[in-house]
Amino acid sequence: MALLKKLWILLVCVLAILLGLSIVLANPEPISMVLLGYSLGPMPSGLWLLLAVSVGCLLGIIVSLPALLRVKRRAYRLNKQLTKQRLVKTQENP
Repeated sequence: MALLKKLWILLVCVLAILLGLSIVLANPEPISMVLLGYSLGPMPSGLWLLLAVSVGCLLGIIVSLPALLRVKRRAYRLNKQLTKQRLVKTQENP
């Protein structure tokens, strides 16, 4: 099952790379951007688009990380409590 999961992740990554390459190749017009007063060099518009999507995805992951860690910590604590309760029950009922 772990091998299947790894293959699935590899397939998704390859498809994402191919999609990114097709976007860059379909939008070759160079444009330059100005970000907070700084002029960024000219790059293909497809590359700017991929960069914006990538930064957005990373920011989304970073923003959701604290909530995910809280949920995992709570699940760990609850699992630990459940294990203790099961242990007490098995000791009471021999």
